[in-house]
Amino acid sequence: MKSILAAATILSALAIATAPARADLILVVAPGPGVDVNHVIVNQPTVFDVIGEGSVAGERVLSAGGGSVNIFPSNFINSSAIFASTPTADLTTHPILLTVTFTPTTTGAFHISASDINFTTNDATYNNLSSDPLAFTVVPAVVAVPEPGSLALLGVGFAGAMLMGARVLPRDRREAASYGP
Repeated sequence: MKSILAAATILSALAIATAPARADLILVVAPGPGVDVNHVIVNQPTVFDVIGEGSVAGERVLSAGGGSVNIFPSNFINSSAIFASTPTADLTTHPILLTVTFTPTTTGAFHISASDINFTTNDATYNNLSSDPLAFTVVPAVVAVPEPGSLALLGVGFAGAMLMGARVLPRDRREAASYGP
């Protein structure tokens, strides 16, 4: 009887040791699709995502509340944060929790971070999660300026058209006069 009990104890200890450990969910701020953190354009809407990493397979967000997304220094207009995860989305395949959209109004170096984010999944409740800051640079919009060679070529073309027009006009007048009444 003692050997069966000892074997059962060893087997249960092995089962606990081999069970996958639950990793803590961490928040990461990442640039949205098409956003280059070294080249965010001033006065154009920009998207960053707050991603939950380290979730277990099948973990889904059930509810959310509280928290903030901070941009420092805060020289932005039209800022909004939308909770992006739906209750049916598996966080291992759809890890975006929040989508943050803002329009920078000045150029310079900035950083964005999420803090005190609270939400509940089918697996756990998370309170006061925060992310490390993500640095990004806002640059001025580039205005397309034609090259001087292109302008010179365009000018030569206009001058040639003017000269051709001056030659053609008198001949057209002569022909029009010969067909007179």
